[in-house]
Amino acid sequence: QTVVNNIDITHDILQNIILNMPDDDPPIILSGPTITSITCNSAVVEWQTNEGAKGGLKYGTSSPPGTTITESNHYVLHSMPLTGLTPDTEYFVQVYGSDYYNNGPVYSDIVSFRTKLSCGDTTPPVFIEGPSVGHFACTGEAVQEKW
Repeated sequence: QTVVNNIDITHDILQNIILNMPDDDPPIILSGPTITSITCNSAVVEWQTNEGAKGGLKYGTSSPPGTTITESNHYVLHSMPLTGLTPDTEYFVQVYGSDYYNNGPVYSDIVSFRTKLSCGDTTPPVFIEGPSVGHFACTGEAVQEKW
């Protein structure tokens, strides 16, 4: 008979111990930032982290960029729009993030992109006159226009 901590042990005991190890590692930026959907005045910045991370991006017309936009939640796949940009202008972007345990922030490399030169003609056409139809006469199966 074996007694351990006032417990009489007469059989083998299997005990599982679960250790909650603290998360001390910051998130890793797996891809990006990638700039997509570039127009003359907007773009979308996308990146991916290895765990839920909350952060944002810094952007501007100089490097390092100075304007910051922050995320409201933790994501693994991140996507943030940039609006109000100037046509035909080079912009610099850097993304960052911290995990649920506030490990981080980690920062990406700075990347750049250029907005498109023009937003194009977005005004629908307006008919100034017409259309007009001349005088036509049908003879058999043929249609003839008379001027």
